[in-house]
Amino acid sequence: MGAHTTKHTAVIGAGVLGAAIGYSLARGGSRVLILDTGQPACGATGDAFAWIGLSASAADLEQAALRRFASAELDRLAEELTLPFTLTRRGALSWSDARGNPDAELVIDSELRADIRVLSAEGCAAREPNLRTPPRAAVLAETDGSVDPVALTRSLLSGALALGAEFVPDTRVHELVVTDGRVTGVRTASGTVTVDEVVVAAGAGTTALLRSAGVHVPVVASPCILLRLRTVAPLINGIVSGPDWELRQADESTLLAAEDYLDDSTENGPDAVAARALATIRREIRGAEEATLESVRVGLRPIPEDGRPVLGRTGTPGLSVAVAHAGIALAAGIGTLLARELLEGIESDLLTTFRPSRFAEKVPAPRP
Repeated sequence: MGAHTTKHTAVIGAGVLGAAIGYSLARGGSRVLILDTGQPACGATGDAFAWIGLSASAADLEQAALRRFASAELDRLAEELTLPFTLTRRGALSWSDARGNPDAELVIDSELRADIRVLSAEGCAAREPNLRTPPRAAVLAETDGSVDPVALTRSLLSGALALGAEFVPDTRVHELVVTDGRVTGVRTASGTVTVDEVVVAAGAGTTALLRSAGVHVPVVASPCILLRLRTVAPLINGIVSGPDWELRQADESTLLAAEDYLDDSTENGPDAVAARALATIRREIRGAEEATLESVRVGLRPIPEDGRPVLGRTGTPGLSVAVAHAGIALAAGIGTLLARELLEGIESDLLTTFRPSRFAEKVPAPRP
């Protein structure tokens, strides 16, 4: 390699964000070390509904441009990565109340209007013929879709490894190493690893890790419920999102349902929520009468305190962060943009409003 020195970057977290960043860094020529407390996609990624939403699922239009870029990057990855993952774009039908209020003006990104239609009850019935009671109106986002988040993560990691990256699972990073005001490595139970850059993509563990370097990024672990149902045949065509459910057909015999987490009581705990959801699905979806509940999982979504992604360099040299709700939809774009920033110094306008510097004035006092 001659006199050329390749930047050595540690990525903490092997969920979809960490895997995407690690792959893009390796693709750009960096030596990459990816560490995770468990196995790939073992946290929030594995429990994600994985809606690749450009419009109706993105009430915060501030993210619209980033979502469009990330969606295009995901399509590119589907062609580029060797290990296949399931990406489908069958559209999403959404309405916001029992009568069928599409809230069209609130959720449609103006640059996507050509891909958005408001359907009547008849149109909804034609689109999803197994809906027993179609809404009177709903938004159809024709380019929305879904992905297998675990397969995507493994594909990204496989691609990174093929490019020379190293992945160390089942290894907890206890703290970041700071030398003369710069992050210079990570400390694990096995010892200290010295690197040139660290990217924290540790989901709900992000806040604690950044705090060890004096950086404050508040992230809340928000629980949600993912149900996996077994069906005898496919029941819906695309994503269906109404006030009582959020459904997608993961494969020919698997229906996924996302539900809100209420509490851990007998009346409202995950099992009770799952039982009520199953009853509703059996009642409202034609052909679901024999559907059975295969699993009930509670995932902890990492959501920044203000609800917006936190992306890019922190105020501490050598340290960057990536944490976002809707991380599945944004991961491919975030990986590409952060790699450009770290390796080429190119800062994207798409990340301007999501910088961690917005929390700079809220840094807590150092630990005694």
